[in-house]
Amino acid sequence: MAIIELLCPLLSDKKITIILGTWCSDCQRELPRFLKVIDQTGFPYDRLTLISVDQDKSPGEEMKEVPNFTKIPVFILNNTDRSELGRITETPEISLEHDLLALLKK
Repeated sequence: MAIIELLCPLLSDKKITIILGTWCSDCQRELPRFLKVIDQTGFPYDRLTLISVDQDKSPGEEMKEVPNFTKIPVFILNNTDRSELGRITETPEISLEHDLLALLKK
């Protein structure tokens, strides 16, 4: 069974927060890949939050709640109650698909 098929039911009740900087080369590489993966799963974008930061890694003043982070991009998986399941920071260990599946199966 393909990893995308395994991810679909596991993502059905999750939320995702992505912290990124448009100036960051890791973000420029990983964000399109991540969005392609969740597109293939049919993940609803109303459960996706994007937080853009400046080069000091500070979000805009309108952001009141920002998870702790030191490197970007950060892909944070949450339950619907906002409890964190895990995160992928900067680059995946194996691939975005494999790392997502590992986090969701914990």
